[in-house]
Amino acid sequence: MGISVYIEKEFMIERISGFLIFLTLAILIAFQAKYFDFAIPTAILGLFVSAVGLFLTRKGTLVFPKKITLLFVLFLLSVFISAIFSKVPEESFQSLIFYSSSFFIFLIGFNLASSDKKFINLWQYSLFAFGTAIVLYSIISEYPQISSGKQFVGPFYWYNQMAGFLMYLIPLPLILFLVGKKKLLWGSLSLFLLGSFVLTYSRASWFSLILALTPLIFLARKAVTQNKKILAIFVISFAILIPLIFSFGFLGSRVKSIVSELRGETRTPSGNLRIASFRSAIEIFKDNPAFGVGPGVFGEAGRAYQKLPWLYAKYTHNHFLQILSETGLIGLILFASLFVSTFSFIFKKRNALSKNEFLGALVISLIASFIHNLFDVDWNWPALSLLFWFSLGLLLGSISEKSETWEP
Repeated sequence: MGISVYIEKEFMIERISGFLIFLTLAILIAFQAKYFDFAIPTAILGLFVSAVGLFLTRKGTLVFPKKITLLFVLFLLSVFISAIFSKVPEESFQSLIFYSSSFFIFLIGFNLASSDKKFINLWQYSLFAFGTAIVLYSIISEYPQISSGKQFVGPFYWYNQMAGFLMYLIPLPLILFLVGKKKLLWGSLSLFLLGSFVLTYSRASWFSLILALTPLIFLARKAVTQNKKILAIFVISFAILIPLIFSFGFLGSRVKSIVSELRGETRTPSGNLRIASFRSAIEIFKDNPAFGVGPGVFGEAGRAYQKLPWLYAKYTHNHFLQILSETGLIGLILFASLFVSTFSFIFKKRNALSKNEFLGALVISLIASFIHNLFDVDWNWPALSLLFWFSLGLLLGSISEKSETWEP
């Protein structure tokens, strides 16, 4: 009797702590983008959330993924060293706290999933329900602006970040539509979210999600073509949805502009800004190869490297180039190694992922976010950055064996 009470108590602690973490992330997503600035208080908020989460999830000891923890800690050490030599210490202090928060919230997700392998199901359903409700409310409230050709922004300051958030919602209903029983429900929700995603007009997000979904499309093609019901739903839905979406005239020109980005003389201001930021990051690295200009300092340092004064960006629109310019070559190598190790581990566990639709959906979302951050700034926004690292921790915690973890 005592053992069963203990197990039930531990189970409830995990559920309650997970719910509190989810609620805090929800508040960040809903309000951070429009009501918080990129300031030190925001970074401290992230650290506070992470510290509270670690306290709630502790059971005497924490569990760490062996290799990934080592790489993450070494990366944080490189950020700290770079901050010491920073040209703008206050910005670097904020970034140091922010990257530390990312590590802590990664550990929260990892420990929640390690102690309860089913927790990821609750998280995915909760995030999907909350996110879909936010999208529906935002679509209704923004309909006059959307119908006049403006991008769908939702609770975020910029449409690219709205698209970045939607990439965490779309894969789950798509997979459940293919393998689940309630096909009408999941198919309808998939189309609603895909339509909302298209209306952000975020070309980099479109590309990122399509690329991340490619394995799913390849694996599901046989099931779709053999199941006449699924095939009919797909055909009818897209026959209705595509003309409806393209009735918004701005969308057609947005699609055509993708090709124009390939040539300098036809490139849009958005494309020119990215190219200018990439070049500035490389020039900054050439002048500061060892430790960079300091974490969080690209926006200030980049002013001296601007060729055109009206093309200013606080972030590089490529997180890896930002790491290179701000923390130097060592920082980039460690940050890149962290992802190489992570994706190698995920690939090694691909058989386990194929048997769980919740894990599969999360992998697609994380890959899409990774690709998107080669072209945009999602990981510089606390809400989306913490969401990424928490989700990654959940994924790795769900597929890790005890022999692959370390307990201090």
